[in-house]
Amino acid sequence: MQIGIATIENHLRSDIDMYFGRANCFCIYNRDAGNYVFIENPAKNDKANHGLIAAEVMIANGVKIVVAGRFGIKVSDFFRKNNIQMVIPNKDITLLKFINKLTKDQTGFNTP
Repeated sequence: MQIGIATIENHLRSDIDMYFGRANCFCIYNRDAGNYVFIENPAKNDKANHGLIAAEVMIANGVKIVVAGRFGIKVSDFFRKNNIQMVIPNKDITLLKFINKLTKDQTGFNTP
């Protein structure tokens, strides 16, 4: 399962970004294979529709779960219509800590 995680920087010690559409980059984590790749957010500097553009990038990368500190209304609606689960993690968590939690807890996610 592909998980798209909004990050501030493109390394494992980066914090998870609090703003999905304005995230600098995304970590696409393959939960089944245990590998990941970082992609730059092509919409981070757009004046309008940055969230929807980033959401389309997630869909194009086969993501089924997205993680960020917050999602705008349009993005939330878009993800719901496309059956993409949104996860809001605890504040101040690094990507590495989040991935480690995923590998320990195979039961699923708690979502708001």
